[in-house]
Amino acid sequence: MHSESGEEPMELLEIARIILLILAIIAFFYLARRLKGILLPALILIGTGFGLIMLDLILRSIFGGGFLFESLSRQAPPFIGTTVSFIGQIAGIILLLLGFYHVNRVVVDITERQRMEDERRIMSEALAESERRYRRFFEEDLSGNFISTPEGRILACNPSFARIFGYDSPAEIQGLSVSAFHESPKERMTLLELLKQKRRLINYKQKGHSKDGRPVYITSNIHGEFNEVDELVQIQGYVVDETERVRAEQSLRESTEQLRKVFEEGPVGMIVFNLNWEVIRANGAFCHMVGYSEEDLRALALRGLTHPDDVEMDEAHVRKLLSGEIPSYRSEKRYITKSGDVIWGLVTTSVVHESDGTPLYGVGIIEDITARKKGEQELEQSLSLLRATLESTADGILVVNDRGRIVVHNQKFVDMWGIPESELARGDDRHVLSAVLERLEDPDGFVQTLNDLYAQPEAEVFDSIRFKDGRVYERYSKPQRISGKIVGRVLSLRDVSGREQAEERLRQSEEKYRTLFEESKDAVFFSTPDGRFVDINQAGVELFGYPTKADLLKVDIGRDLYVDAADRAKAHGLLAKYGFLKDHEAIVRRLDGRKVILLETTTAVRDAQGNIIAYRGILRDVTEQRRLESQLLQAQKMESIGTLAGGIAHDFNNVLAIILGYAAKLEHPAKNREDSAHYVESIKKAASRGTGLIRQLLTFARRTSGTGETVKVNDTVFELSKLLAETFPKTIKVEVELDRDVPTVLADPTQFQQAVLNLCLNARDAIGERARRDDKTGILRITTEAISGEELKKRFPKAEDRQYVGISVIDTGIGMDEVTKTRMFEPFFTTKAAGKGTGLGLAVVYGVVKAMRGFIDVESARGSGTLVRLFLPAGAAAEEIPVALPDLAAPVGRGETVLLVEDEEMLLDLLQTLLEEHGYNILVARDGEEAIDVYTAHQHAISVVLSDMGLPKLGGWEVFQRLRKLNRSVKCILASGFFDPDLKAEMISEGAKDFVEKPYIPNLILSRIRDVIDRSGA
Repeated sequence: MHSESGEEPMELLEIARIILLILAIIAFFYLARRLKGILLPALILIGTGFGLIMLDLILRSIFGGGFLFESLSRQAPPFIGTTVSFIGQIAGIILLLLGFYHVNRVVVDITERQRMEDERRIMSEALAESERRYRRFFEEDLSGNFISTPEGRILACNPSFARIFGYDSPAEIQGLSVSAFHESPKERMTLLELLKQKRRLINYKQKGHSKDGRPVYITSNIHGEFNEVDELVQIQGYVVDETERVRAEQSLRESTEQLRKVFEEGPVGMIVFNLNWEVIRANGAFCHMVGYSEEDLRALALRGLTHPDDVEMDEAHVRKLLSGEIPSYRSEKRYITKSGDVIWGLVTTSVVHESDGTPLYGVGIIEDITARKKGEQELEQSLSLLRATLESTADGILVVNDRGRIVVHNQKFVDMWGIPESELARGDDRHVLSAVLERLEDPDGFVQTLNDLYAQPEAEVFDSIRFKDGRVYERYSKPQRISGKIVGRVLSLRDVSGREQAEERLRQSEEKYRTLFEESKDAVFFSTPDGRFVDINQAGVELFGYPTKADLLKVDIGRDLYVDAADRAKAHGLLAKYGFLKDHEAIVRRLDGRKVILLETTTAVRDAQGNIIAYRGILRDVTEQRRLESQLLQAQKMESIGTLAGGIAHDFNNVLAIILGYAAKLEHPAKNREDSAHYVESIKKAASRGTGLIRQLLTFARRTSGTGETVKVNDTVFELSKLLAETFPKTIKVEVELDRDVPTVLADPTQFQQAVLNLCLNARDAIGERARRDDKTGILRITTEAISGEELKKRFPKAEDRQYVGISVIDTGIGMDEVTKTRMFEPFFTTKAAGKGTGLGLAVVYGVVKAMRGFIDVESARGSGTLVRLFLPAGAAAEEIPVALPDLAAPVGRGETVLLVEDEEMLLDLLQTLLEEHGYNILVARDGEEAIDVYTAHQHAISVVLSDMGLPKLGGWEVFQRLRKLNRSVKCILASGFFDPDLKAEMISEGAKDFVEKPYIPNLILSRIRDVIDRSGA
């Protein structure tokens, strides 16, 4: 390709274009490969430039000139065509360069981006590696890691977390709520509140539950993630399983507590002491043992507690302990208690060492063996006493074990049987006893009995062994038991040759008296001094209630028949001293258990040497006789006491009447009134006291009816209960149960109250005695009730009234036995200690109740309390008689005539003066016969008769009866210090108008006389 106008420049230009084209093509393909997907504008520029050049080359190939611009410019001048062509090429190159410029910029950008992507890739790989390491750490961490929502749903957790709560894998637990692990919803809420407050919880202790419900103890570090509005959005944390540690700590605490309890509450003494023998710790048992407190013991070295005789032994043991010669030691030693007593202890001592063997402190366990040592001493004393008794007894004693070996024997046994010591040394009882067989009358029977004893270990044998030389031994054999187990046998042998001879003589002589013996209605007997009947008649068999004589002959009299063995011993003593008994009373027991009172007359039978070899005597059953005598004696005793009280009351009241009468006169105006006032008051007080004493005596004698007034039982009992509740000890509870329908009774209020009070006082003493013994609160209950006469008549046939009032006093006291019950109402009988009681309290109760025609019922048993019930006749209101009190104006007479009948001269003079001063005309009589005569002579003038009951010649009651025969409407007032209730009732029915109890009270006498006259219309 040459140009005519200049080929060389054209060639160079062509070469430049080709090179440039090649470079553009290379750049294009490189960029197309490397910059795939890069900026489109750059590619368009490059593509446009490249297209222009390529087009030029193609046109040149086809048209010879080739280049588009050049071809198009051929029609123009050459310069212009070449220029255009060149310009086209330049434009293509410019476009290509612009494309490369843009590509270069993009390449630069792509290179930076590649660098950044490489860094990101490196960082991504590092992050992936870090994530793998974190995942490995998360998965393999021994602590439990978790991530959860605030609501508690688990988003992620590691295997350890699942394992802690009992799950097999995180997959099993993922999605569950952590509430399943918390002990309670409240605990979950508390945790959330704390997390919101603190944002992070460190070492947070929790207790939860595993899948199977077992408790799980954990320590957690928990972190909360919050958003921009401070809301909790996620919870992360890890937990450490503390369950085993907590359990170990609990076990340690429990073990420590158990050891502490063993130490402090153990039944044996325990101490911890240092190397100087000073107490560090001591338990309660040891403190109780020695009487010191733990604080006292710390200040007192163990040497101070140890008995001086045991100190050296103790120190020697301790030195060996500390030197390591012995690990521990056990010994018996004595301690001196705080009170100075000596006690024995079994001591086990050891030393606690450091790991290097250095001793730290000592530990001692002490068991109180004082009782055991005392028992050993007593056992030694008992054995000593037994040995002395064994050798001093008159019987031969042999003890063998269950294998027939001799355990012990006394010298008497050797002497009786004459057995050589060499034979005894062999220790075989069969061999020893066989050595004497040739001396016996019946050796085969002896051997057979011995075989029977070994065949029947529990058998007891009492028989006789007869020798060819006439000797007779009684043999008594009984098994020996230890803790109920038979371990051997005891044989007691007694030489009764003399007794056998005496019995033979007795048997020879008894034929003379057999008929008398058998037909006697009293029991006739012969017995041995050791307490067995040799013979007894049929009356004796019946007396003791045995089926046959043979049965009775087997009994031991002292053991089986006597109620009290002391009675048997007493009879023995009397027989030994005097040789006989006459009408000796004893209480025995029949076979059926019934007790019988016997009267025994017995004579001792002696041998030639004066030794008692038998008794013979007569027994008489006096049980019924003694019962009747007891009843009669009781009745006589009660009657005599009542009579005595009545007689004393009559005489004593006459004296009191004189004192009170003159005291009343001295109260009227007279000379020296001021000087006599003191004496008047003293006389009146003394007289009043005397009157009260008489009333108590008469109440005790059960012959006074007291003042008959209507008594409201419930009111009296209620008031009395308040008094008791205030005055009795607080250990006694007073209870009252009152029947609303209880009627009134006709009684002396004071006596009625005194009777109930005495029962309550007696109950108080019984409760107090039991309270001192049992340390219990007692109960005293008072009840009232209404009871029909028909119902009470079933218990007391003499109950004649239509209705009765029952008053019961019930206590939870010590109770009474039968003997005390039968004697409880006897005067002066008391079970209290000397100076603690008079024995009159219940006797007064008996007197009051009998005076009211009532009844008493008693139920009691030892240890079961007492019930005493009083049954009193219910009555309508008594006729109220006005009582003139001394301070009221005395009623005066209006000239009426009064017959005074009184044997006491001074009293008669006093009454006469009193009545005359108050307007009455007086006739007097000094005995019963004179009263009849005076009344006969002045019958029509006499308005009223005032007569004493105790008169000479004729008594007041007889005088009244005689006067009634003379005048059926006679007005009579009877006076006495005492009125028998039954006689008083009879006199009222016979027409007696009134009764006056001595001593006379002047105004009361004047009032009664005035009242009788006025009521009678005189």
